[in-house]
Amino acid sequence: MTAGAAVRERAATDPQALLDAVTARFNLAVRAAGVHECSVAVGQKTLTCRFAGRALDPVFARALRHLVVPTVDRPDATVFIWDSASTGVPMVQAPWSADDYNIRGEVKNWSHPTIVTALNPDGLILSMYDAATATGIVWARDWRTVPYYEQGAPLRFILQWWMRQHGRQLLHAGAIGTSRGAVLLAGRGGSGKSNTALGAFQTSLQYLADDYCGVEVNPSPRVFSIYSTGKTHAADVHRLPFLQPHISNPASLSTEKALYYLHESFPERICRDAPVTAILMPHVTSASTTRLRPASAAEALRALAPSTIGQLAYAGAEVTRVISELARRVPCLHLDIAANGAAPAADIETWLRAEGVLA
Repeated sequence: MTAGAAVRERAATDPQALLDAVTARFNLAVRAAGVHECSVAVGQKTLTCRFAGRALDPVFARALRHLVVPTVDRPDATVFIWDSASTGVPMVQAPWSADDYNIRGEVKNWSHPTIVTALNPDGLILSMYDAATATGIVWARDWRTVPYYEQGAPLRFILQWWMRQHGRQLLHAGAIGTSRGAVLLAGRGGSGKSNTALGAFQTSLQYLADDYCGVEVNPSPRVFSIYSTGKTHAADVHRLPFLQPHISNPASLSTEKALYYLHESFPERICRDAPVTAILMPHVTSASTTRLRPASAAEALRALAPSTIGQLAYAGAEVTRVISELARRVPCLHLDIAANGAAPAADIETWLRAEGVLA
């Protein structure tokens, strides 16, 4: 048996061997295309991204630009990122078939005490993370065909696994407010979450997220902006006309949501982190006015947990625990949005001012 065949055989049964084999391919890609680094910070924790070449930097790092910090010698984690198309280095042969991974990206029989493996829905982006060494690797077949939704929320599997090591959780939720306090916006697609979050730009509030954000519960509830992007259905673009000049993919709206890189257009309106003041659950109603009404912690859990668990690989009981504790420690409210299209962010601004969060 040749040395290469031996590596392939081990990689077919051992997550560590597969990670080693993929990392070896990354090193070949660096030799072919050079290396480019950038570091991002979530709170006081840093993650360094090492790209083989520069093709994937605008694809995977553009949504994270508001978090970029000077490169540090000892980051809390490092992720190696490469693609085959720009570097000419092929991926190792996958030791599984298309039937072996589910809609969340989890690969059957590839769980490991410290190493996790996931694929994006089309199977063309691989993510692996080793908690023991705080290192990850992300491979894409071709930088030119990375879907827009991956560009808008890049590296989310890696970020999820990394944040979990530091007592934090990636949530499927929006967030708006100021550095003095922010509300989480919880709800499934179509609830009005994104339009509410993006409406913050028409108020004095700042923007943290419309789809994914990070939270920690201890020592006190706090929300972290992860991506400075926003997305709306093409049919809703008219509701936020001030954003229309900032759509990054105007020619693709027949098949994609509108994608906005908000830090590039409104850098001063992006908030990086804030105390969590409340959890709001938007609902579009037939009412003529928008109103806030009390909700239970159980309702907040139901609004946050299923969509978060359903979209993140290997998310489960820990997500439920974090959300349950968070919902017990902050007020939970229904946000009944008026059917006339009035901007609910203005009502949130009024409520935060009444609560003494805004000056």
